[in-house]
Amino acid sequence: MKKKSIAVNALFNIIKTCASIIFPLITYPYVVRILEVKDMGNIEFSRSIINYVNLIAGLGIANYAIREGAKIRDNKVKFSNFANQMFSLNLIMTFVALLGLTMVYYFTPYLHSYGKILSIFSIITVGTTFVVDWINSIYEDFVYITIRNIIIQFIALVLMLTLIKNKNDYLVYVGILTFSSVGAAIPNWFYIKKYCKLKFTFHIEWKKHIKPIMMLFAISVATVIYVNVDSTMLNIMKGAYDNGLYSAAVKIYNIFKNVVAAIIIVTVPRLSALSGKEDAKESKRLMKLIFNVVLSMVLPLCLLSGLLSKEIIKFIAGEKYVLAAGALRILSLSLVFSSMASFMTTSVLLPNGKEKEILKASITSAVVNLLLNFVMIPKMSFIGASLTTMIAELVMFLVSYKAAKKYIDLSEMKKDIMKYVISCNGIVIVWFLISYYFNLNGIVYILTVGIIGMVIYGLVNLHLWDIDIKKIFSKCIVGRKNND
Repeated sequence: MKKKSIAVNALFNIIKTCASIIFPLITYPYVVRILEVKDMGNIEFSRSIINYVNLIAGLGIANYAIREGAKIRDNKVKFSNFANQMFSLNLIMTFVALLGLTMVYYFTPYLHSYGKILSIFSIITVGTTFVVDWINSIYEDFVYITIRNIIIQFIALVLMLTLIKNKNDYLVYVGILTFSSVGAAIPNWFYIKKYCKLKFTFHIEWKKHIKPIMMLFAISVATVIYVNVDSTMLNIMKGAYDNGLYSAAVKIYNIFKNVVAAIIIVTVPRLSALSGKEDAKESKRLMKLIFNVVLSMVLPLCLLSGLLSKEIIKFIAGEKYVLAAGALRILSLSLVFSSMASFMTTSVLLPNGKEKEILKASITSAVVNLLLNFVMIPKMSFIGASLTTMIAELVMFLVSYKAAKKYIDLSEMKKDIMKYVISCNGIVIVWFLISYYFNLNGIVYILTVGIIGMVIYGLVNLHLWDIDIKKIFSKCIVGRKNND
């Protein structure tokens, strides 16, 4: 198979992520201004429940399939057999998960008021199984994934703007969210035939697959607990209104988080393949490059999100969500820890088969988050939930880095890290000067600080890294002429 450029893959995955950010930036402000805060809280609570169901249905199969499938993707026969087993296992677990949801719902009166929302969201559980995007990821087909997702997001955008007209349309919103998550199932089912033809089989090599899959499943359980438990516990302890406010801050936090994840996720197949070939030198070079790219993005994003938290909340969610600004400031700092933790687990430990270390870090973070939530949510509501998330992400990073030091040592990259930190000072200066001398508000203020701040950040970085722009530009011109 022809090797695809990681830079191109990352670019298209970032385009896909940007699209998944731009569309919600249009639809979310529109929706939250129509629907009630309480209804938004109920929707987020129901979605957190479905995330647990999806966790059981997924069983860590996608991550395992990407890692192992990347090693045999050039062998059509082996890969088809492997893919059929993964799909069949996923289908079986989907049935088990939905059966479990039905039983829990029946015996838990508290959930009965969420029945309609849960019923619609449960379609995501089934649809995700048939999307089988892990096959496209194995073959690094991020161009197709990007184009397909943009089309689905555009359709969802049109549906939201045309169908949601008053506060009683919250179920319509749930349905459109469901479509945006699994609308790709039908087109993707036909598209993947270029790689393999999936069919259900009972001939699953349980002995071979179940142990590593269960290890990844345990990691997913711990991860989902420390990612979703805040919303679940906040809704139960403080009610749908507080959870609705918190959901606005989390929505923005996840937007930035997804941008960083877009870069990290495309490296898994290539790093897994390098691991299989035992190419330690190339693997280490690639990991260092990814770390620099991630850090160069996450630090200014974190800083801008924190400095402009109140304005961002007001612009995206409206004045009635302004109390969530404090939560966003805390989550902005959490973005640094979560991105670094994601890098350590996804780009370093997972490709090298260190699932036990990832599990250890995930369980530690989940326990810390769960215990702190019991203490901090009753006293501080959504601010407490934000603090526990930040602490949990920090713990995740520290524990995973301890295991990853064998493959990448951040102490060797102190100068690189310091350059990004110094460059961030330019953003702070820009923010202070514009805030002090100009009376700007809303999107104008956000864009002014954001654009000028990022330009200054970029220029300082160019100076500190001693990058010759003229030389790069002249090479690009010469290269273009040669191609012509």
